[in-house]
Amino acid sequence: MVEAILPPFDDIIVSSRSALTHAGLLLGLKALGGMTPVYGICVRLDAGTQSARVANRTADLADLTVLDVQVSPTDVRLFDGVLAPGYGQLNDAILSAIDQIAQLDGLLLDPVYTGKAMAGTLALAKTKSLAGCRVLFWHTGGTPALFAYADQLA
Repeated sequence: MVEAILPPFDDIIVSSRSALTHAGLLLGLKALGGMTPVYGICVRLDAGTQSARVANRTADLADLTVLDVQVSPTDVRLFDGVLAPGYGQLNDAILSAIDQIAQLDGLLLDPVYTGKAMAGTLALAKTKSLAGCRVLFWHTGGTPALFAYADQLA
């Protein structure tokens, strides 16, 4: 069981672009009998388009790993509320999330992936769309990208 490996979480949140991290988490949790929802925060495509991408990558990974695990369309949760104005472009929610998390937690988030994912996490929390208060935020790296956005983040 997943609970033997990790403390129980109400939600897991990850940035979703190529869909491989998102699909891998979904498939792995399902294979271990986990029921924790995995939200993908869209960083490049809208939720409708990204949903098909996650479903395809999940099926690919199941075939590759020979796991007899089915991930249903209802298992694929996506949020594209902080996607605009587009991939690699900042908005006020992303800037605020990057600043807030740096100041409160000393954690650096990049504007393209983790900053957008955190902005989405905060937006979901405000709308009470998350299942509960124990949220695992999956930080996928990207800190070197901060240098490319130095002027916008100053």
